Parts: sequence; structure tokens; C-alpha cells
Amino acid sequence: MGKKSRNKGMAAEREVVNLLEKHGCKAQRTAPLQAAKGAESGADVLLDDTYRIEVKRRRDGFSSLYKWLESADFLFLRADRKQYIVAMPVEMFLELYAAAKGRQSS
Repeated sequence: MGKKSRNKGMAAEREVVNLLEKHGCKAQRTAPLQAAKGAESGADVLLDDTYRIEVKRRRDGFSSLYKWLESADFLFLRADRKQYIVAMPVEMFLELYAAAKGRQSS
């Protein structure tokens, strides 16, 4: 990976951490190659010391996803013989996550 791509990826990870922290979540970037060093998480960001987040950013590589979400709250995606994954606007994720955390602490 080139330096420009690496820097873009790290900037996106910091962006996600800052966004989550702004909304009261505990988030941190994981060290590069952490998984190779024997750590549990190979993801880019760790949320509440529990959830692993992989961060991807493309100039225009996700335009279809954004288009499909214009008229929907959630987007369910599945490749053949794979499980569904769900895409949603970050505001919806934050709302659902806060509600779920509120139920857990009660």
C-alpha cells in the first residue's frame, strides 16, 4: 500500500473515532498490524472495548450504496452463500446503539 493510501485510511479511522466519541462512545484506533502481533482485533477501530469496526473510504466506490439508501433506512446485502450484512446511515446506527446501551445498563 502506498503512503497516500495509508494516510487516507488512517485519516478515515481517526474520523470514525472522533465521530463516535462526539456521540459519547468509547472508541479507539487499533495499532497497525495488531492482529499479526497476536492481539484479538484485526479491525481498524474498537468500540467500547468490544465491537470491531472496519473502516473503508473510497472517492466514489460506494455510490450505488448511497443511491439505494436514499429511499430506505437500511440496506441488506448478501453475496451468494454468505450471510446478510446491513448498511445504514451513521445517525441511525448511533441512535440504535445508544438505545441498545441504555437497555443494557438498566
